[in-house]
Amino acid sequence: VAQLWGFVVLTLADAVVLPFDHRETAAQLAAHTDAMRARAAEQACPLDFGPLHDSVAAFTAAAVALHSHIANAATLTDDQIRHINDRLY
Repeated sequence: VAQLWGFVVLTLADAVVLPFDHRETAAQLAAHTDAMRARAAEQACPLDFGPLHDSVAAFTAAAVALHSHIANAATLTDDQIRHINDRLY
């Protein structure tokens, strides 16, 4: 276990931008929202999932935009990288 944590610490310390990929989180949120919507429909439960769907869509768009910034990390200034890392932390 100590070797694993050591590897994680070294990976994070050496990363220019923290290696978080929120696109998978967004995909899971969308899948769970769809599952809840289907379950509510099966139960004839009149819930409005519109606001939740809109929030997940906004999160997904932000995750995709962030990933594109991270992919271009080599072209970013130190201040831009610091700003991204501050927001990720």
